[in-house]
Amino acid sequence: MALTRFYKAWRELCEKKGVTERQAIADMGMSYTNVVRWREGMIPRRITLDKIEAYLGAKGFADAFDPHMRTSNFYDKWSSLCKKNKKDPKDVLKELGLAGVYDKRWKNGVAPQDKTLRKIAAYFNVPLETLYDDEEEYTVVGQPSPGNTDAYIADARERGGAKAARDVKELVTELRGMFAGGVLSEDAMDGVMKSISDAYWEAREKNKKYTPKKYRYNNEQDTE
Repeated sequence: MALTRFYKAWRELCEKKGVTERQAIADMGMSYTNVVRWREGMIPRRITLDKIEAYLGAKGFADAFDPHMRTSNFYDKWSSLCKKNKKDPKDVLKELGLAGVYDKRWKNGVAPQDKTLRKIAAYFNVPLETLYDDEEEYTVVGQPSPGNTDAYIADARERGGAKAARDVKELVTELRGMFAGGVLSEDAMDGVMKSISDAYWEAREKNKKYTPKKYRYNNEQDTE
């Protein structure tokens, strides 16, 4: 099943922030059921779009996906598909289980929900992407660049708790000075981060192996 534009953008932003979808939705005080709905093609209401924009630091994200903030050109594509396939729009809507009023809404510039676009794409056997409007722009702010360094910190927290996250964050801080100079390419920088991360975990495992149990226990308590 093709990913809808909103869900794809949501997932990519979570990856850039270095959090899982489940963690992000919990941080915003929402149920994971919302993510399931988005995956199925639902676009959240404006209040939720604003929450996502603030949490993920994606300036303009809410406006980009709020159907009331832009005029859609979907109707032209819809009319063209019906004409090309010699179908009456009202008959198509009926076959798709959609109310006839949708044709008028689309004509007035209202954009369909992603789940509706998915139905139409399947009906006419066309790629989902061809039914979207020109992509709206939004800018991710507050993210480390270059390289997704926050992802390494989040991974450290999941694998080793707060202490591991602090250790990796210190490494990241030291390395950002080198990254800021633009000496390495983006791929090279990501490779350096991965190598440093792998070396950290390898050293941690070796230290754990040779640390007496009583001290090991005390260290493991620092993971809250």
